Amino acid sequence: MTSLGVAEVPPPLPPTHPRACTAADLLVNAPSLTALVSRARKLAQSPLPVLVSGESGTGKESLARFVHEASPRVHGPWVVVNCAALPRELIESELFGHERGAFTGARDAQAGWFQAAHGGTLFLDEVGELPLDLQPKLLRALEESVVVRVGGRRPLPVDVRLVAASNRDLRREAHEGRFRLDLYHRLAGATLTLPPLRERPEDFGPLLTSFWGAEAPAGEPPPEVWHLMCRHPWPGNVRELKHFAARVAALRGPRLAWDAVADELAGCDTQLFPAPAGYAADEPAPAPRLPEHWLDVKGKTVAEVERALIVYQLRQCHGNRVKAARALGISRSSLHERLRTMKREGAALGD
Repeated sequence: MTSLGVAEVPPPLPPTHPRACTAADLLVNAPSLTALVSRARKLAQSPLPVLVSGESGTGKESLARFVHEASPRVHGPWVVVNCAALPRELIESELFGHERGAFTGARDAQAGWFQAAHGGTLFLDEVGELPLDLQPKLLRALEESVVVRVGGRRPLPVDVRLVAASNRDLRREAHEGRFRLDLYHRLAGATLTLPPLRERPEDFGPLLTSFWGAEAPAGEPPPEVWHLMCRHPWPGNVRELKHFAARVAALRGPRLAWDAVADELAGCDTQLFPAPAGYAADEPAPAPRLPEHWLDVKGKTVAEVERALIVYQLRQCHGNRVKAARALGISRSSLHERLRTMKREGAALGD
């Protein structure tokens, strides 16, 4: 038996989950996430807990895995626990382990996920689903780096880097009494927020190309296809886009063309999918009204159309970036990132 008490009982095998996209996808195939991934890479070098937030399907697990793979713990275990999938009565023993006879059916002692992740990273997905009465025990494990198994009394040291994720606003939940404020502050030692796909239109083409691989059509989506993709709400975010890409490939492969995307999008009924909170599925993102001579997109690249939209809307809003972002249907941070890109490329913004 080691001083950690790990070797006395073989730890459970980490659960496996399919990833919506790989950590490499975040780096290579999502241009809008460049700044976020750079921040994640810096945070990976510290021992701070990281809280990843974002809507379902945005790639929270992929970003969490990137933090692990970019950290000094890369050769240690990577353990994923979906808190929402654990039976309430078994959550404590799953996380911290149990001793023999701790409850009916506990014939042998069992290490928990904290011990299984010793020397590596423990990813708690949907951490907001943890019961309130269990949260103080999680807080103690984080504060003191020890766990006590169910039915046991002996503190067992653990060396774990924690990354948590939630599609809920845990700060608001904490202030409204549905999540412990002290635990929130401990989990949010550093935060990473993934924007929804509808606010990242520049990622459509690169992500689809990544999902299709060698079958992908050449070049980027034509402007008319890009506009159709911008009009779709994508309530399932990157996960929905991945399944959409698979459907297009199954129906139109092996030779894919961008018009297949347009045809499939035209057949999508957005009423079948619940929209995220604060976003109406039957009301697509507001599109700025352009002068008639700007509506001809033939011969223009997606980047040129996007630049024209941004410049026009900034002029309409007299340089107010908050109003311009709202009119464009994107977040303020996304607009700032686009403006930085335009500045690097030497695009004229006008007055």
